[in-house]
Amino acid sequence: MIDMIELSIIDWIIIVFGSFIAGLIAISGKNKNKIIDKVKAKIEEKGKEKDSEGNVKVKPLHLMDQIWIGLSVIGTVSQYRPVRVLLAFIFASLVAVWIVFGFVAALLLLLLIILAVVYAVVSYFYSNAVKISAKPPHMGLVTILGKRTEIVLSEGWALRVPKVIDFININVSKVNQDFKAIEKVYTKGNVPVELKGVSVLRAPDPQRLIEFINVGGEKGVEDALEDIVPDVLRGWAKKYDIDKLLEVKKKAVEEVIQVLTGHSGENMDRDLRNGISDNQLLGTVFYRFTVGTVEPGGDYGKEIEKVKLEELQQKYELIETDTELLQAEKIQERFKEKEEEISLEKALRMVRDYKTQRDEKAKPVVPGLGDLLSSGVSVVEILKLVSGEKK
Repeated sequence: MIDMIELSIIDWIIIVFGSFIAGLIAISGKNKNKIIDKVKAKIEEKGKEKDSEGNVKVKPLHLMDQIWIGLSVIGTVSQYRPVRVLLAFIFASLVAVWIVFGFVAALLLLLLIILAVVYAVVSYFYSNAVKISAKPPHMGLVTILGKRTEIVLSEGWALRVPKVIDFININVSKVNQDFKAIEKVYTKGNVPVELKGVSVLRAPDPQRLIEFINVGGEKGVEDALEDIVPDVLRGWAKKYDIDKLLEVKKKAVEEVIQVLTGHSGENMDRDLRNGISDNQLLGTVFYRFTVGTVEPGGDYGKEIEKVKLEELQQKYELIETDTELLQAEKIQERFKEKEEEISLEKALRMVRDYKTQRDEKAKPVVPGLGDLLSSGVSVVEILKLVSGEKK
């Protein structure tokens, strides 16, 4: 034990001053709630920013932002009352070493403690760091003591303090949601129609990931849109006659987007490309909405289908006739090469006879047989021709 008489005035000053500082450190600590509030404030300081219009927006935190927050949090946590008591003990120990072994020994011990703390902090963050996937793109919704915040982490490495500062991993890929054919849709004239090829391109809104989670995530948004979109389209169809309905599909897009987002205007196409946030508490951004085809149903649909089939049949018959004429002209050319003549009518009959002969379901036909009979050739000669005998 140190002989108190051997202590110099300077030693006594160091002891008194050191005890005062240690006591001040110990009693200046803050409670848990204040520390948590300060940690939140530090994170929000980096995780939010104002846009050109003065609105506060969430800014995704990258690794360097997280390192800055980590250092700030270390400084904040050092104000926690139990930590302050530990720091006071360490300070008192350094003073004791200074008195017993001198200033150099105390300085070396201080450096050793600093290196040990830095190593422990770096090792802790490194061992608890995880990677947020970029393919498919993900974001992390920051939680503090298990409670969600609005702050998000971008793809890449994320620093964690398990049970204190963590995050929820959320897939923020763009999803193309295809709807089944929408039935029970009626036009202004009460004509039933069916809407096909209805789809929407969407993704979670990084500014409102809490809403996205609250609605049930991807499945919740999908189910909500399955209810909302068909209802809007049924209301849209009821405003127009069947003939007009096919021309106003763009109006359907505008009405659906307006209901989902509250957005309207001439620049909707451009705004959709940039993304429009919903106003249905879905935490979602919409990039595209399409309506493929509008097909009449019921008796009206059957009638339309019949007319289309007749028009298609007429087009086919015209094409078939043109093809037969072209083949008949080629037959005429072949006869001319052999210095023989054949009328277009006869050549056309030969083409049709050959065509009938190729049809397995049709009765057997001898090409040119009709022309031979009308030319006065005897039946005996015709039978020889059919059997393959030479004249």
